[in-house]
Parts: sequence; structure tokens; C-alpha cells
Amino acid sequence: MGMTKPTGRRTVWRAMAFGLTVMASLWPGTSRSGTDLLPLNIIMAGNSLNNFPALLARRAGYYQDAGLDVHIVNVNGGALAITAVMNGNADLLNAVYDHTIDMQAKHKPMQAVFQITRLPGAMLAVSPRFNTEIKTIADLAGHTVGASAPGASSDFLVKFLLTKAGVDVATVPVVGVGIGPSSVAALEQGTVAAAAIYDPAASTMLARHPDLHILSDNRDLAVARATFGGDYPGTTAYGMTAWIAVHHEECRRYAVAMVRTLHWLQTHSAEEIMAQAKDDYPGFEPAIFLEAIRRTMPGWTGSGMVDPKGAAAALGVLRQFLPEVAHATIDLDATYDNSFARAAYTTLGLPIPQ
Repeated sequence: MGMTKPTGRRTVWRAMAFGLTVMASLWPGTSRSGTDLLPLNIIMAGNSLNNFPALLARRAGYYQDAGLDVHIVNVNGGALAITAVMNGNADLLNAVYDHTIDMQAKHKPMQAVFQITRLPGAMLAVSPRFNTEIKTIADLAGHTVGASAPGASSDFLVKFLLTKAGVDVATVPVVGVGIGPSSVAALEQGTVAAAAIYDPAASTMLARHPDLHILSDNRDLAVARATFGGDYPGTTAYGMTAWIAVHHEECRRYAVAMVRTLHWLQTHSAEEIMAQAKDDYPGFEPAIFLEAIRRTMPGWTGSGMVDPKGAAAALGVLRQFLPEVAHATIDLDATYDNSFARAAYTTLGLPIPQ
């Protein structure tokens, strides 16, 4: 299959493609030697497709072109990634934006420097072994539910959905099932009654179990907007606010690499993306993996900048089930800095998205 016909924002990206190619050799940071690359350590909260842009930027050489020597480590769940950043073992982490709000409430401020996806991208699915017992989110009361890890964004999603359905979160233990094959195994074996899972694991479950009962599929933009009351910032890159304050150049260069990455993703077909991604996601059947990419692609259509309305939506969500956030005075403007993305567009000679 060839490339899909460009529409909307993709049309804009394609119109700029020729200029981007011509300008490539002129971009600051292009063709740098290894001696002047700035080191940047990135930790990813799970190897879901939401995090693929970070891997694509490395594969395509965009980090090095921007003047960065990037090392990437993958762990299961945002909580583990946050701990690594707090301890200085990583500079930036890729996880869902809402942790920046939670950390500000805990007086350990973190700041997002680039939004990678505009969807949370998690699907809350029922284990096939519990199909007869669980028909609605309210039916999860008294059952164990899986998330990538306790304290991760998928844990937040479960607790929010439970609260919205009128279920006391204290009656629903949430346990870590990881991301990927381990989350599929937990659902299929019935070790959890339901789980919040990400692609490509979500598409794997749907392919293996056509009658899979989905309680909330927030991989879908319309569903996510209905669930959260508006756009909800998905995976973002963020770090400790104190670190970002003295590493503006690293953040600017990172944003340059990621704007190029979004451009590539928004101007290539699912088949072309799969050709680049398959080695980073081994063990998935090609047809299932291709479907997972197609489901994830709408999340990669953002500008790289956090929408203030989306940030407000995230705050409203967290206040419903996190007492420390509900009782805190949160400065949303301090949880993200869009100046790096704006500077990246200027560096690349591209119009700044409105």
C-alpha cells in the first residue's frame, strides 16, 4: 500500500517537505562531530508505541544532527522513570504529562519541554476470563485491575475512571502488569480482572479475542475527549525544573530533533512507519503491529506544544482522585515550557503552529 492521501495538518507538513530536505544541511547541529555533542539521558516509561518517536529520532540520526549524544533506557511505568530523573540517573523522561502536576503538588517540580502525543493512548479492557462478571466500570469494585505500574499514568487512568463511575478506589487494588506481552499475559491468564494497556499490546488482545470487552478505549481521540472533557496531553518529555533551568540548550536541541521526528511520522504511511519500528518491537505479528501503528498515528499529529486547555483538563482529572493535588495550589504554567518547541520551529525555518 502506498502513502495515504494527505489531509489537514498532513497537507501542511507535506508542503514543507521539500524545503526541509533542502535545508537539512544548513540546520544548526547538522553533521556535528562526536566531540561537541551534548550528552542527554532519556528514560522511557514503557516501550509502548507512544514512545516510538524517541526511538525513531535515534534511528534517523536526528539527535546527533541536532548536536546531542542521546542514551535511552526503558522501564515499566512512569513512577520508576520519575524516580530515575529525581535521582539524577536520567535527564528527561517520556511519560504522560499528568505526572508534572502530581510532582508539583509533592513539591518536587517537574516541567515538560515537548509533547510527543496528544492522546493518553491506553485502553481499559476486561480479561476474557471475567467477561460474564464485568460489564461496566462499576463492576470492577472488589476486583484487581492492572496498570503498567503502581503510580504510573495508567494507574491514574484506572483511578479516574473508577471515580467517575462512582466506585471507591480503595475497593479496587491496582497492580503492575508492565507494558507489552506481560500485560497481554495478565489479561489472558486472568491474574487481573481488567487492565489499562497500550499498543501494540492492545491491538494484540483485540486480534486474539474479537469479543474482548473494552470499558474505555482512550486510544481514540473522540473517546478520550468524551472521557476527559477535552484534549488531554499524552506522552511528553519532561525533567526536573531545576535541571531544565540550566540546560536550555539541551532542551532546545532535543526539540529540534523531535519536530523533525513528528514531521517524518506525519508524512509517512503506516507501512513505512512499521518498517522503521519493527526492530524496536519484536515478537508482534506484522498485521497486528500494523493495526497498532494505525491506531497510534492520530496521537502523533500534535505540534509538540502542550495546549493550556489540555493541561487544565489534566488538572481537573487528577483533582478527582489525588487528595494531594485536590488540596494544592497548582501553577499549570510552571508544569510545561513551550518555548523550546517554538524555538525549534524557528531553527528549522518552519511556521510555528497556532
